[in-house]
Amino acid sequence: MRKHLLSLGLIFLLIFVFIMLINMPSIALASNTAGGLNYAQTAESPPEARTGRLPAKSAYLADYDTGTVIFEQNASAKLPIASMSKIMTALLVLETADCGKLDPESTVTVSADAAGMGGSQVFLDANSQHKVKDLLKAVIVCSANDASVALAETVAGSETAFVDMMNKRAKELGMKNTHFSNCTGLPAPENFSCAKDVFTMTRELIKHKMYFNYSRI
Repeated sequence: MRKHLLSLGLIFLLIFVFIMLINMPSIALASNTAGGLNYAQTAESPPEARTGRLPAKSAYLADYDTGTVIFEQNASAKLPIASMSKIMTALLVLETADCGKLDPESTVTVSADAAGMGGSQVFLDANSQHKVKDLLKAVIVCSANDASVALAETVAGSETAFVDMMNKRAKELGMKNTHFSNCTGLPAPENFSCAKDVFTMTRELIKHKMYFNYSRI
């Protein structure tokens, strides 16, 4: 089971760490050599494959178990990461649950602020009640902004306090090029991360078995 989960985890790392990919072509990866990542060469290989670069602003690929870097490209560049901010949101909720301070079966009353979130949402009504596990499911499966804020308020008392927790945890994990302004990823000043830091928090997230209850949906 652990091998299965780790295999799934590697898949999710591959999905999350490639930031801002634009019309990614199919590129066959060959071996990691002293000169950098070597690509299989074909007549159809795009110029990026021949130069060892991807058509992306930033990328980072590393081994889950060892952290060994396989490929990186502008990996520390600060970029808006939008809803990938919810990687840290989900991580903090799961850590709070795993240490016994939050019962996944407990009920949350949705505030007007949470219900009023725009963007990606599951249209929670103000004063409606939902279980923590269902709100977490909405965050992981639907990238729900309303559910994210409802959970943030439950864990920390307010979204502002929760964001402070997010930034504190980022520092603890050594994420030097990350700063969160909210728990949703909605556009805001000083809300950014980098491919390397996204790898770091995703690697931490998939240590939690409960995550896979929803990521497999």
